Amino acid sequence: MEDLIAQFPEQTKRSGMLVDTSLLAYGSDNIYAAGDCAVLYTGNAMIDDLGGLFKAADDDGNGVLDKEELLDLFTQEPVYTKYPQAAIFASKLDEDFDEIDVDGSGGVDQGEFKRLLLDVDATMRNLPPTAQVAGQQGSFLAARWNGETTKGFKYFHKGSMAYIGQDKAAAQIGMLKNLLPDALQGIPLVGEDIILTGKLAEVVWKFLYLDMQISNRNKLQVGFDWTKQIIFGRDTSRF
Repeated sequence: MEDLIAQFPEQTKRSGMLVDTSLLAYGSDNIYAAGDCAVLYTGNAMIDDLGGLFKAADDDGNGVLDKEELLDLFTQEPVYTKYPQAAIFASKLDEDFDEIDVDGSGGVDQGEFKRLLLDVDATMRNLPPTAQVAGQQGSFLAARWNGETTKGFKYFHKGSMAYIGQDKAAAQIGMLKNLLPDALQGIPLVGEDIILTGKLAEVVWKFLYLDMQISNRNKLQVGFDWTKQIIFGRDTSRF
């Protein structure tokens, strides 16, 4: 992957192949990426606003940013709201400032600031490396190549669930929230994720787990195994 990325100057990410909304890799006309190896471009790279960010951070106007000016920039609400990667990097600024200040002058000039933003942007991905993302991207590519859609890829987060043992689970379901327009997301109750825990979450988890099985045979087999476990208990002789 690193060797492939190095062949294209347009590839500015270290965490995967930078792709457009059709999942086509930037710099290529025939390479597509999905799942863990893909980073979807969303237009929120800090390097795109290099001059504006540098000017906003340079409070004293001397053309150099000290540690306090950098920290102030990365912790401003308008900045970290638009660029979530800024808030993450702010926590590392104290330790990494000497590496950012390459010439050891005690301040960061615009060239060093550019390298900093490229480094911050390069490590970030906007979608989690989960099967849910990879599955949706795979289905999208199949539909796109079959001529069933011309729209760009848009991730729909159904939520996160985990079985934690002893007939209990935890779930964070965001399906209702994600059906709302962006302007309405975040409103009380309707625009918030639904949190489930305990036995109820375990029942929901099992229904969804069965639904995700590829074939009816698998669904019946998994359901039968669960029923057998409820009646006879777990077979601990195999552990």
